[in-house]
Amino acid sequence: MSDLVSRVPDSQIHGDAGHRVDRLVHPAEVRGPHDLCLLMGKGALGLLKAGGGKFSCAVIERQLADAPESGAVLDGLTAYLLVDRPRYALACLSPMFRQRSQPVAGVHPSAVIEDGVVLGEDVSIAAGVWIGEGVKIGDRSVVMANASICEQAEIGEDCLFYPGVYVGHRVQIGKRVIVHANASLGGDGFAFDSAQPNSAEAAREVRAISGGGSQRLERIESLGRLRIEDDVEVGACTAIDRATLGETVIERGTKIDNLVQIGHGNRVGKDVLLCAQVGLAGSSKIGDGAVLAGQVGVVDHRVIGANSVIMAKSGVTKDVPADQVCYGMPARPARDVLREHVWVTRLDRVFKRLAALEARLEDTSDSH
Repeated sequence: MSDLVSRVPDSQIHGDAGHRVDRLVHPAEVRGPHDLCLLMGKGALGLLKAGGGKFSCAVIERQLADAPESGAVLDGLTAYLLVDRPRYALACLSPMFRQRSQPVAGVHPSAVIEDGVVLGEDVSIAAGVWIGEGVKIGDRSVVMANASICEQAEIGEDCLFYPGVYVGHRVQIGKRVIVHANASLGGDGFAFDSAQPNSAEAAREVRAISGGGSQRLERIESLGRLRIEDDVEVGACTAIDRATLGETVIERGTKIDNLVQIGHGNRVGKDVLLCAQVGLAGSSKIGDGAVLAGQVGVVDHRVIGANSVIMAKSGVTKDVPADQVCYGMPARPARDVLREHVWVTRLDRVFKRLAALEARLEDTSDSH
């Protein structure tokens, strides 16, 4: 336990600091005295009470430990760690119990390495990987099976690319970046235009379509690049497009979930959270610390301010100021939208009262 307390800031250990910990598990999965469990609610206390003596060590939120019902449970533990934020403690401790195998440094015989590639020290290149001309990969980075890294891409130190990742030409990736399976980094943007205004342009301008038939779409080449800064994580099957001109940028520390689409020319700030199925059209800017929940869509050329939260399934059609919570389609301040939802649920009662009043008025008029 003494090794754990040093990993979690402002934590305190109670009981036997020398108690051995073998696994970090959910309270329902404890099998013996050396399984460390994480307690984040009163329901977990109930599991400990019913555990039949298997529980010996735990990580416990301070507020939960202060509850009257916790005393008897804590007295039965050999050791426990008090923390302010259990999920943050989990983030601090879980790397100590990582179970995936450590890749072996070196290049697999089936990998294809083109001319001019520069590999740092202790780089691991797995089976079926293709690396194009002039690529640079930093020390201790790992590229798993069947990934493709195109010409002139640069990858920093201590990166981890899971199987099937695609990295486009001239993409720049910083240090300690994690990219999960089958993500696409630096593919061409979705950019086309026609000689005459098409139906989409008409709908945007006047909210109507004037007719005139379809227009032949000409492809706009993506001449820009993609730059991803340090400590970014990209989920499985996510696509981040290069810019048409200039850069698409993902800034330091941002975390991107699975199945996210980031269009060409976007700039995503520092420590942003983009949850599953978020879609960003081109040339928008997401401020530092913003959170976009699942299935949020953002039209092109929008600005979402720093530390704003866009709730799930919202559609952002206008700029969002900093420090706002927005919801709905179109997205508006969440308090306004939720208040309107309450009003809508009351409409049935209002209509019934209105009908009753109308009936009384008719009765009164008939009597005269």
